[in-house]
Amino acid sequence: MNLERGFKRITLVLSIVIGLGTWFLCFVFICDSWDRERSIYSRYKKDYDNISYFWEVWDANGWSGGKRSIVQHFLDSKDYYYFAPFEIGGETVYLNGRAVFPGINRDMLDLRLDSLDEKAKTAKEKALKIAKNDLERHELWGNKELPEIVSLSILAALPAGVMVFLIVWFFFLLLRWLIRGFFSDTHETCK
Repeated sequence: MNLERGFKRITLVLSIVIGLGTWFLCFVFICDSWDRERSIYSRYKKDYDNISYFWEVWDANGWSGGKRSIVQHFLDSKDYYYFAPFEIGGETVYLNGRAVFPGINRDMLDLRLDSLDEKAKTAKEKALKIAKNDLERHELWGNKELPEIVSLSILAALPAGVMVFLIVWFFFLLLRWLIRGFFSDTHETCK
């Protein structure tokens, strides 16, 4: 019986199975991360579009009831931490008062219209900047298509699979070296 040859075969099968398993797990992790990033990107894209549309309508004075009523609408939506409903593009969209109108407060209701517009201009710039930064942060992975992600996943997971394959062989060689240290180099018995 040849134990070393048997252990080499076991190590080969084990290293292939563990290497392929590692490769597959890395592949799935990258694809899952991409799917999550794409979902986040889509949400931020929609938020950015809604905020942009809100401010376009604000600048055109297109909200019914006037600008003060819009501020009041945000403030009435449960202390403006929650989302206020607006009609955008034929559908009801819920906008966060703090995200759309940063710095909004009850004092704005008492301002003159030109002062309110100044505050709104500052809030608009800040809101669009924040929304754009959020969008750009996820743009790299959010815009990638499935074939590109599959190719990247295969290439990125390949080194991990190869590394684990080599690590299993390293442990085999280390164990073999340690075991051989207990045997004598010659077949003579101790005198």
